[in-house]
Amino acid sequence: IAGSIMLQVAMLDKSLVEHLLEGSPYVFVMAMPYYALACAADASFQCAQAPQVANSMLAADFSTPLVQDVLTFMSRCNMGFYINDIRLSPGSVIKGSYLVGA
Repeated sequence: IAGSIMLQVAMLDKSLVEHLLEGSPYVFVMAMPYYALACAADASFQCAQAPQVANSMLAADFSTPLVQDVLTFMSRCNMGFYINDIRLSPGSVIKGSYLVGA
């Protein structure tokens, strides 16, 4: 790709900056799915911490069985975003971007 851009710069009398500006919308469009995956991974990470937050907020009412059941359910249900039964985590997004970029 870089070689073809250099050839176009030499042949068409366009500056490199003009070529970069022409291609910038495509870069943003290609980055949108990665941004969506990163946001979903962040939400999954926050969902994993939800039982601890609920436990700290309901610490005064911990003696009731309903609160204990809700906290047990929250810790067992593994909330978050899943793609093909694989939980989306920040690490998996980074690994996927590494594989795409390599």
